[in-house]
Amino acid sequence: MYEHVGIANLPLYFRAIARLLKPGGVVLNHGISAGDRDDQSRGPPGGEFIDRFVFPGGEVPHISRVLYEIAGAGLEAVDWEHLRPHYPPTLLRWVAQLEAQREAAIAAAGAERYRVWRMYMVGMAHAFDRGWLSVGQVIAIKPVANTPARRRQTRDYQYRQPRPQHQYSGREHEVRRCSGQSRTRDEVC
Repeated sequence: MYEHVGIANLPLYFRAIARLLKPGGVVLNHGISAGDRDDQSRGPPGGEFIDRFVFPGGEVPHISRVLYEIAGAGLEAVDWEHLRPHYPPTLLRWVAQLEAQREAAIAAAGAERYRVWRMYMVGMAHAFDRGWLSVGQVIAIKPVANTPARRRQTRDYQYRQPRPQHQYSGREHEVRRCSGQSRTRDEVC
């Protein structure tokens, strides 16, 4: 998200988030970041294309700048997950899906926009693969009464065997409570 905000606006952006959070509130902020710590572009030029066709006015800060501004807003960053290795294959899957729906995409958005986004995603996959850009998500907490934020000690919970996915039957909205027990609309309380 922060690539859309602009580097000069990061303090205002994170102060707004801090103001909107209740004490103990949590924010997850996902964004593209620069591979260069001075917020400079790496790799071949392409900013003019992106600025004109994709993200006008966008700027890509380094993650150190993001973390600095989060702290400056009074939030405590408790985790940062680096997602760059996942982005090249993800972007290439998006391109494959876009190409598979080429006619529908052109009908919805036009041939020029189709070509722009196809080219942009392929180019970005290359930029992430080369390390010119990075992407990740930061979790920050608004402290409660100047006490350190509570956090999990490990990410083990992310790697546990997943529970079977619930299949939506269309009747979930009909559940009601009867004497502390959940029952569907057809059951008698």
